[in-house]
Amino acid sequence: RRSSLPEPLFSVVIACHNHEDFVREAVESALSQEFPGREVIVVDDGSRDRTSEVLNTFGASITFARFPVNRGAGAARNHGASLAKGKYLVFLDGDDALLPQTLSIYSQLVTARLPTLLLGRSAQCHEKLPAPPPPSREVRFVEYPDFFAKDRPWLYNTSSLVVERAPFLAAGGWSEDIFYQDIQDLLNKLGVAGKTLLVLSPDTVWYRMH
Repeated sequence: RRSSLPEPLFSVVIACHNHEDFVREAVESALSQEFPGREVIVVDDGSRDRTSEVLNTFGASITFARFPVNRGAGAARNHGASLAKGKYLVFLDGDDALLPQTLSIYSQLVTARLPTLLLGRSAQCHEKLPAPPPPSREVRFVEYPDFFAKDRPWLYNTSSLVVERAPFLAAGGWSEDIFYQDIQDLLNKLGVAGKTLLVLSPDTVWYRMH
């Protein structure tokens, strides 16, 4: 029997490996979003530290899967995507974090413009997450017919990538034999998949340097 619960707009897919010091903040940043229409899926890619113990404390508030051995970020993200029910996949690495407004901003954009790809804006931080900035009332963005038409720079960052689930699956997802340049590879696959929005402001993701 199918659940009577509506399908979420967003599936936040968090892949992590040996992130015991950071993954709690990543998950909490997704669970505490102001926008309610989301699910949070976390895949532990064979961590050998206490990452899984941290994740077990979230109980039923997340969908949690664990690989017994390290298979790579691409495999972990693909597995998370295979469990997703949302129309859009929001990828987040286990050492980064969403800002409080992020899914509300993404919801505003995808509801109005129906993109295939949405490229968020990341702010770098070092070790400790800063206090979130005041909420922004204005969202600035540029729209393109597809990713290959983009004419402005964007920091290639998995945690700033939002993609419609159906085109992602049709493109074959992440290439699991690539790590460096993995996001460039995925975006090449999706280069002409459809409308692309580039967020100019505000920031949507903390990209942690450590």
